[in-house]
Amino acid sequence: LHRAWLLLCMASAGSSKEVKAALKAARDAIRQNEWKEALKHCKSVLKLDKENYSALLFVGKCAGELGQADQAVAAFRKAIDINGQQTAAWQGLCALYERHEENQEFQAELVNVYERLQQLYTSIDDDDKSRSVGLKLAKLYQNQGNLLQAALCWLAVAGEGEDRLAVLGDAVLAFTQLKQLDGETEEMMEKALVELCQSRSVDRERHKAYCAMYGDCLMRKCKSVQVTSSELLETSIRSLTEHCVHTMENYSDCHQCMRLLCGVHVNRNFCAVALPESVLSDYHQLDELSKDCNDSLVCKGHEALLRGELARAKDLLLRATSSGSVMVEGFALLCHCCVLVHDYKLALTIANKGIKACPHSLYYQNVALELHKCQYTCYLKTGCSSAARRIIDEVLCKQLDDAMVAVLQARCCVLDGELDKAKQLCEVVLSTNENYHEAWACLGEAQFASSDFEKAAKSLTRAIDISDDVSVYQQMLGKVLWELGGEARTEKTGCFAQFLKAAKLDPFHAETFLYLGHYYHSVLHDDSKSRRCYQKALDLSPSNSEAGAALSDRCLSMGDDCAALALYQQVIKEAPVGEAKWAWLRLGLYQLSKQESTDAVTSFQNVVKSDPEDRRGWECLGDAYLQRGGYVAALKAFTRAVQLDEASLYCMYRIAAIKQTIGMLTGAVEEFETILKQDPNYVPALKGAAESFLFDARSLLKQCFTGRAVDCVSQALQYLARAVAVHPEFVCLWKLIGDSCMTLESVAAERISIVVPKLLQSNVSHQAEMSGKEEILKLSSRAYGQALRLAPSSANIWHDLSLSFIVQSKCKGSIGRKDLLKKALESLKKAVCLCNSNYNYWNSLGVACCLSDVADLALAQHCFIRSLHLNSANAVTWSNLGILYLNSDQKELAHEAFKNAQSTDPESVFAWIGQALIAETRGDTDAADLFRHSTELAVHPQGSVGFAYWVCTNLSAEVWSQELGYGYSCLDDATYRAVLRASDCLAKYTDYIRDDSCAFTMFGLLLELQGLWSEAEQAHATALSLIVESSDLSNVNTARNNCARVLSRLDRHVESVAFFASASPLTDFYDLCLLGLALFKLNRLNDSYKVYEQCIEVAPSVPHKSCVFASLGVVAYALKQSSKAKAFFFKRFTCQAFCLSACCLFIYSLIHLFVCSSVCLSVSICPS
Repeated sequence: LHRAWLLLCMASAGSSKEVKAALKAARDAIRQNEWKEALKHCKSVLKLDKENYSALLFVGKCAGELGQADQAVAAFRKAIDINGQQTAAWQGLCALYERHEENQEFQAELVNVYERLQQLYTSIDDDDKSRSVGLKLAKLYQNQGNLLQAALCWLAVAGEGEDRLAVLGDAVLAFTQLKQLDGETEEMMEKALVELCQSRSVDRERHKAYCAMYGDCLMRKCKSVQVTSSELLETSIRSLTEHCVHTMENYSDCHQCMRLLCGVHVNRNFCAVALPESVLSDYHQLDELSKDCNDSLVCKGHEALLRGELARAKDLLLRATSSGSVMVEGFALLCHCCVLVHDYKLALTIANKGIKACPHSLYYQNVALELHKCQYTCYLKTGCSSAARRIIDEVLCKQLDDAMVAVLQARCCVLDGELDKAKQLCEVVLSTNENYHEAWACLGEAQFASSDFEKAAKSLTRAIDISDDVSVYQQMLGKVLWELGGEARTEKTGCFAQFLKAAKLDPFHAETFLYLGHYYHSVLHDDSKSRRCYQKALDLSPSNSEAGAALSDRCLSMGDDCAALALYQQVIKEAPVGEAKWAWLRLGLYQLSKQESTDAVTSFQNVVKSDPEDRRGWECLGDAYLQRGGYVAALKAFTRAVQLDEASLYCMYRIAAIKQTIGMLTGAVEEFETILKQDPNYVPALKGAAESFLFDARSLLKQCFTGRAVDCVSQALQYLARAVAVHPEFVCLWKLIGDSCMTLESVAAERISIVVPKLLQSNVSHQAEMSGKEEILKLSSRAYGQALRLAPSSANIWHDLSLSFIVQSKCKGSIGRKDLLKKALESLKKAVCLCNSNYNYWNSLGVACCLSDVADLALAQHCFIRSLHLNSANAVTWSNLGILYLNSDQKELAHEAFKNAQSTDPESVFAWIGQALIAETRGDTDAADLFRHSTELAVHPQGSVGFAYWVCTNLSAEVWSQELGYGYSCLDDATYRAVLRASDCLAKYTDYIRDDSCAFTMFGLLLELQGLWSEAEQAHATALSLIVESSDLSNVNTARNNCARVLSRLDRHVESVAFFASASPLTDFYDLCLLGLALFKLNRLNDSYKVYEQCIEVAPSVPHKSCVFASLGVVAYALKQSSKAKAFFFKRFTCQAFCLSACCLFIYSLIHLFVCSSVCLSVSICPS
């Protein structure tokens, strides 16, 4: 070939001898592989003839051998341009490109070179060379990935040679590697495969592969048939089936043909009730050939589905559809299986996948319809009626008959509550076909939804008569009979029989087993069987909250708390995030009952995360926070619950109760009032409002706001009266009435003025204002008595009743004091008998024995010691024991008792007062500090009056004489602070105890020291009235003098003089001085003069006399007795005076000023 090519080059050379010689030399050099030498000769030729074809060919050859590919390509291209019809240049260029396989540019150009050579060979009828070049071109197309062109090229050059079948095989292989074929290409491939399959000369393995490929081709042809070509589809399926059967007869191990054949079986028998033996045989053969491949799994799933092995079918089909490519029928079968086992969520997911993967062709028409029907069912069961209606309008109405479409629409109407429309649609269907059981069932469902149970039972019975193998009809009829109640529920031939039939027909319906559980629990009272039914229902539908809740209730009722807890934990663990709300709720309630409040909070938080609009979840969360002590968080939770349901009395009550607990009493009352606006007779709200007022009253009493406290008690009684009017049998209400009345035990009788509700009065003929403390206390004993009539064994109420009797016995003017104390002792003994382990009862009994009318000190001591044995850390009992010892003049024992009280409770005011009393009896000045400390701890009458007494006692007589009537200008800071504290203590003391004249007197004196004249006048006036009432004549004059002194400072001189006159005879120097001043202010100069003359006689010292002389001088001057005035002033000057000498001279020099006289009188009575 190489020599021929050279001769061809020589033949085409010019006739020039030089050119011929050079070409001959070049040829010889090429033969000797002397490429450079040949190249020199060629270049000499080209110098003579630039377009010498042979020289260009030789240059291309030599350059290619020397690795100068670009120069070689240029030479060949130039030769082609000179004579493109010659094959020599094309052959040289082809050989060059073939040698450089790594050069992508050359390989791309090689396609054009092959095509041109094929054309040139064809034009000269050189078929062999043309076919050879065509085969190379097809191989090149294949290497370049152009499979379609490669296949077409192989088909074009196949010819009739011995290698025709091999070439056709290469073409078919290329076709099979294409992702998509058009109709013409598919037909070409089919023809090639038909020839290959019919040939007997192909080896066995290749022939089996060609048969499998032809089966795939026929399957694609079946799937491509349009919806209107049903006959063509049947023909195509028949051809495919015959081919696969014939192939399997020859090659029993041909997996692909068996897979195709089984695919046809699945498609054709998709809606069948049972499978022929031949089909089952093919399914089994496919499983043997390719165990656990996706198609084999689909076939086994199909077989299990038709046999009723739904769990196995679901598992097989899930495995088939979860990985790799799978026939569309697998999605439809799995979707149908999930619907049968009522797994609608998974069924809807699979249906959506199947519809997306299902081609739009006649072959898959039934599959697509089944997927859409399953999709409709899933939407209907999950409550998405709008989506179900859309499927009816877009798909099902075009493929189903009008009656079925009407029934499907009626079911959507039932779901949306359009019951009349649903009934109308069903009745229209039944008017044309009375035996349409789907319409009867839908009509019964609509009647059931409208609570027309009798008609629903008749409709469902008719549906069952027509088709008794539908489990839904049996189950629905069972529900209807259950709702009918009576014998339909209790008799075994009623709902129970229907549920059993439904369970037998459909053992995967959770609701059936749920109602069976209800029947066993409510009718047969068999918790064991009901528990198993609930367990079965929950196993079938793990998201069924009603079944889970019922199962947990049965576990708890049977005492199996561990099983209930395990159930909650298992459901929560397996459920997706945000679900299993019922399990979280029940778990939280279980934890709440076990006092595991922190874990309960976490559980209820998951409940509200799952459903933020669930009011009950917020309620439970609030209860958990409340149990944990998180009042603010609980308040927020209950507030959110009220926002979701404004009519929730429980949440509103909890909000009010929390506000009451944290001290927001006003807000609590407002919340209780809001509740009472919705339900005026809601007793918990009435009781809560009363408690809020009671707590507020106690708080106000601690702050000594007695008037407001009395008002709060009055409000509390109003609410409690309303409460007992609704439920007079509630013990707590009567006890609360008694507690409210007893709250005012320390309030003075004059401060109490309460309108008691008519229901609570002993005389119910009218509603009167009761202004007596005794009446309120009597009401407390009546309330406690009523409570005891309802609960006679309540030791606490007996104890409270005894305290009420004791307090009544202490009231001023109380009649039958001894009888009251006798009742108190009997009540206390009854309380102790009922509960002898309560230390408070023993303590109260000891206090009662200490009272003067009882005075059983030995029993009192025994009671106190018994109380301490029960609770040695009780500071009150230690203090009471100390008082007992102190009253018995056993100071050492009293001191030890008070010391124990202090060590038990360092802030016990009783212990500190007791120690102060001991110090006071011993004359120890530490008593003042002890009393002072007790006033810092709490307000107590004994501590208040004791501290005030010590303050007044420790002030020197000189301070009193200097300061009374002139304010606090000369008091040092420490004394002034003590005076302020003491006056505050007495203000609180006198507010509680209104009959202590001594306390009012001290209060008035301390107010005088502060310059509070009006308040001091009120205090002294009260003290005077109390002294007069008590007939204590020894102190009357002192009280009157106190009043006169203060009135004088208030410039009420007439009243002051009157009080001094009533207190005569006056013997006190200071009282006489004040009387003289008052008379002088009233211009009763002669009387003033006489009084001052008496002052000289009783003046305690010379300085006091000097002051009186100055006053006499002023009065004498006012009487126009100048000589006497001068004499008195000189006497004042000659007396041993200190600070007023200069003042006297000043007065003498200004004696002509009348106004100065008044000033002198005011100053003169204050000694230096």
